Amino acid sequence: MKVRFTLSYIILGVSHMIAITAGMEAWTELPWALCIFIAALVCFTPIINTTLAMLGSVAAWHWSWAAAASVFLLPMVIYFISAIVVYRHLGQVEELDDTQSDF
Repeated sequence: MKVRFTLSYIILGVSHMIAITAGMEAWTELPWALCIFIAALVCFTPIINTTLAMLGSVAAWHWSWAAAASVFLLPMVIYFISAIVVYRHLGQVEELDDTQSDF
């Protein structure tokens, strides 16, 4: 499970970098190497990363907003919801472990 999550997160990050790079090339007409460097720096912030990837795919690849949101925004929402569920589940497991340690 951990490997699948990590692999899917890496694939999503690479697709974000490609979309951000394409959008920056279309907007600023900078060289692609510089755009890749800037996109790599931006990829560490999830909300900005997702927003710029959506903007880049709409501007450079002429996607609709619905297509961009389904490809870039929906996986991030699923990741956040699954993280909340796992965190709450782990909290319940720790509470159970604390009550069972008295025996």
